[in-house]
Parts: sequence; structure tokens; C-alpha cells
Amino acid sequence: MRKIVNILVAIVISMFFVLNPMGAGKIASLSEKYFDTRDRYFDIVAYGYDGPQKIEYKEPSPLFRYYEGAITFFEFEIKDQDGTNIVAPKFDENGNPIKIKQNDPKIIEKILLCLSPMINAKIGNNSKNFKEVALGIYLGDRGWEYLAYSLDFPEHHHFNRASSMSDKIYPYGTFSIVDNDFNFEVYEYYGVMHQRTRAEAFNPDLCNIHEYPGLDEMAEISYSRYDFGQGYLQTGYGPGKYCLAGQQREWAENALASRKRMGGEILIDIRFLSEVLFSPMIYNDSKSCTIKRLCQLKSSEIELVELKFTADSKKVLVNGVEKDLSEAPTIINDRLYVPVADACKFLKANCHIRGTDGAVLIARFFASMRE
Repeated sequence: MRKIVNILVAIVISMFFVLNPMGAGKIASLSEKYFDTRDRYFDIVAYGYDGPQKIEYKEPSPLFRYYEGAITFFEFEIKDQDGTNIVAPKFDENGNPIKIKQNDPKIIEKILLCLSPMINAKIGNNSKNFKEVALGIYLGDRGWEYLAYSLDFPEHHHFNRASSMSDKIYPYGTFSIVDNDFNFEVYEYYGVMHQRTRAEAFNPDLCNIHEYPGLDEMAEISYSRYDFGQGYLQTGYGPGKYCLAGQQREWAENALASRKRMGGEILIDIRFLSEVLFSPMIYNDSKSCTIKRLCQLKSSEIELVELKFTADSKKVLVNGVEKDLSEAPTIINDRLYVPVADACKFLKANCHIRGTDGAVLIARFFASMRE
């Protein structure tokens, strides 16, 4: 799965400075699976403030910096700009950005300020070709809060996650990071102490995603490590969220039917599949539909595949020939849901389904799918 999906590249960063007690490149971890942080670094750089009035800073300023397992945040302040309060970088007498000190008694307050979702920031200098970084902090009863940054200036993804989404209870002010190689880190804050307590490299096909704060929201939102995102769809359970051609989008209904509800198989809305694969479909009646797709077998060979699904039947017609389905299609809210693995197989669209939570990656057009 790690080869297939560039997880978005999310880095869920627990927000507090990190005092690396074992030195750069070494891991203070409770995990048995270590990953090497040497030569691993990135900057998040702020360019402006998107308040009632869009303000551009005089020059880009670092928001925070990750370097070989240590995190440094920089001070921001609330300023009056033409009668409007904005959040802007704070500089010393020489015009240099000010690092937030590890023993600053107001460190939480200052970090929360610099993580305002209104600050327009993106990934700057980085060593591992990170495409997206998500920064998260655990705030006790408020649960986890995240911000996402990328190489460009997309809309900020700001949302809260309940603490129950993680198996572990973290102290107030804990930060965590997940990157595109599935490297995960947790930092905890105790008074003036900052310590990394967990760091590991994990396989999302084999792990319990609820152990990793933010992974259920941030993982695998794009297949972009090799810039293949234009040819892929990624979706999971939830209120219609999916990633298409490398961009976050929304669908009016859930694209996938719940595995628990359906007894184990993953079903996909046939109209959703039709749109994302550019495969025309029509309803024959209230219980059956036909979907078609042009498939490229070789560079010089094109084949038209036509499937006919019928609700509550474990048979499908593939170019008029009856084939077996692993699960019968079903009607949910007047929409026909079909088994996604079978549909993709017969439409000859490569598909990968993550075992832990059923997230689905589908190759659109003639995009390759490497195992």
C-alpha cells in the first residue's frame, strides 16, 4: 500500500516544540518500529492573512520548522491593520523572526495564535518532496484540531476531531505528525518540557488507524508522490469527501456504503463511479442499470466494456455474458450501490482497497496501478 498511495501527504504535527533528548536523527520512541529522521526537514512559510481584508506580509516569514525530529515555532502577534485585527509575524529589533522559546510560559497561547487558519501559508524548503502537511494539536475536551498545508495555496482544511478517534488519551498540548511515507510522530508538552514520546513507520494496511490521530481524515487524500494524482480517485467513508485529480472534492451523498452495514463488502454509488471514470451509465428501471467504459488493452487496442447490474442479484452481465459478483448490489436512498472491487475488475479499472478502513483508490483513464 505504501508503494501505491502517497498518502497525501499529511503530516499531523502535535504542536509543541520538540526537545530532542537523543540528538538529531535519533528517536525517543515507545515504538518498536523506528524511522530515521536524518536529512528529514521542512518549513511552513506564511505569506499573508485571509481575514475580512486579504493582507500580504511584506515578506514571507517562517511559521514553523521541522528539522531532523525537532520542531521550532515562530512568534506571531495580533496587530491593527486599518482598523482590522490581523495575525502577523513578530520580528526582533534586527528584523529577524522570533523563535518561541521552549520555556516560554505562554507557549501554548503563542502556538495557537500562529496556527490561525486565516494565515495563508504553504510548504517551503523540504527534503523529502512533501506535497501536503497537516498540523494538529490535542486540546483536551476540544479534541484534535488540524490545519493542512501544501506546496501551493489551496483552501485550508480546518476541522476538529474528537479525542475518541484515537485509542490513546494524550495530554493537553500534544502534537502529532504523519507524512507521506507513513512516518508517525507524537510530541507531548509538560510545563516547560517538550518530548517526543512516539515515532514509528507503519503500514496503513496492517495498522489500526484509530491509534493515529488524524489518519482517518488526512491519510491518502491524494496519490501524488510521483505526480500521478491526475489519474486517480481516492475515497473513503464519510460525508461525501473524496480526492479526484489531486484535488479535494465533495459528493452529495456517501460514495461508499458502510462495510458494517453491508456485512463486509464495500459498495460504491454507481452514479459516482460513472462520473469519476467518465463511464456513461443509465438506469434501465428502478432496480437495474448499465454502465459502459472504453478500456485500452494495448497501445493499439481499445475495448468497450458494458456491465448490467441488478439490485439484489449476485449476477452481472459483462458484454452480455453472465458473471458472478461477490456481493449483490443494493438500493440505498434511491441509489444503486455495487461492489466496488467487482465493478472495477469488470470495467478494467485498477483498484486497491485498504484493509483497515476500506479506503478505496481507483485508477481512472488508463493510469497504471503498481502493486
